[in-house]
Amino acid sequence: MTAGTDLGSSSTDNITSDTTPDFTISCISGLTVTLYDNTTSVGTGVCSSSTVTITSSTLSEATHASMNAKQGGSDASGNLSITIDVTADAAPGTPDMTTGTDLGSSSTDNITSDNTPDFTMSCVSGSTVTLYDNVTSKGSGACSGSTVTITSSALSEGAHATMNAKQVDTAGNTSDASGNLSITIDVTADAAPGTPDMTAGTDSGSSSADNITSDNTPDFTMSCVSGSTVTLYDNVTSKGSGACSGSTVTITSSALSEGAHATMNAKQVDTAGNTSDASGNLSITIDVTAPTTPGTPSTTTPNTDTTPTFRWGASTDTGGSGLDYYSVDWSQDSGFSSGVTSSTSSTASCSLSTTTCGGATGLSSGTWYVRVKAFDLAGNSSSFSSNGSGEIITTTLNFQGVDMKGIDIR
Repeated sequence: MTAGTDLGSSSTDNITSDTTPDFTISCISGLTVTLYDNTTSVGTGVCSSSTVTITSSTLSEATHASMNAKQGGSDASGNLSITIDVTADAAPGTPDMTTGTDLGSSSTDNITSDNTPDFTMSCVSGSTVTLYDNVTSKGSGACSGSTVTITSSALSEGAHATMNAKQVDTAGNTSDASGNLSITIDVTADAAPGTPDMTAGTDSGSSSADNITSDNTPDFTMSCVSGSTVTLYDNVTSKGSGACSGSTVTITSSALSEGAHATMNAKQVDTAGNTSDASGNLSITIDVTAPTTPGTPSTTTPNTDTTPTFRWGASTDTGGSGLDYYSVDWSQDSGFSSGVTSSTSSTASCSLSTTTCGGATGLSSGTWYVRVKAFDLAGNSSSFSSNGSGEIITTTLNFQGVDMKGIDIR
């Protein structure tokens, strides 16, 4: 059988969908050669240059095991077994994009940034399957084990609603098209998300907007594209991710080390798997170390003075945020379980008779006790100092702290 009429996956397997195939036979020049299907003549030709090609009359769909030839009055040639197959297989299965090339937030949504995705189809083993974008061939492969995976040639960005397949059997019969798969190719990333903003609830300390906190797993809110997946970064290290909904997302950071983090930023990945540029940077400070305990309040002013001066040793902050204020308690109860008045001071001093530290007036005579503790800008507090005490014989008592020149007590 000639290669030109031996249709299908092989041109030498003698399986064809051509019911009138051609056959080439060696012979004696000048003799008439007759082609037989067993004993039935199906064509003749005159031998020239020791060869002849004869087109068979129509052969039935079946195996024809004894195709042979005779020339002149010779014996029959050897037999050739061929198969005529004019019935196509059923359509292959609808293409299914592989999870490995269905990129983005879902591996089953058929939205991807890979413009040469892979598709798997069920098929008849031995057939050749061709993948189509509507009617345009995008690749082919041999079916084995009743399945085939084909990598598409480049697809344009946009929707492709009629990805389908056909299979051609070993005889060359082409099946009907499979069902259609609708896919979307998206290779364009969204714009960068908004700059991270530490939430007021995790921005501890006296200010909920200074980005100085003792919470080493703070929350950050960002604007974003709904449906995208947003990842929070400390410079280039991922610290958490979340799904954008309603154009916003809040992400709790994994543990951050103590100190400054000047490049907290975010990126968003769309449903197709495209990654945006990084957002703007937010600089934050993590401080989990409490200030040192203040010194014991003391006085050298005579207790007959209506403004006796008390002083305490200033605290220091080693956590990186800086001192914020002192909390001052005074009471005539040395255990501070009753009659306690409290206020704050931005310096290491507190005059109870002025507005510097509460504006208290009319203190009764007797022994008064004072204790202080320090707070840093991140909200960490020291232990209370030891109690300081003073005896007054008037109704006004002042406590004034040490000179803080050269010490940053913000």
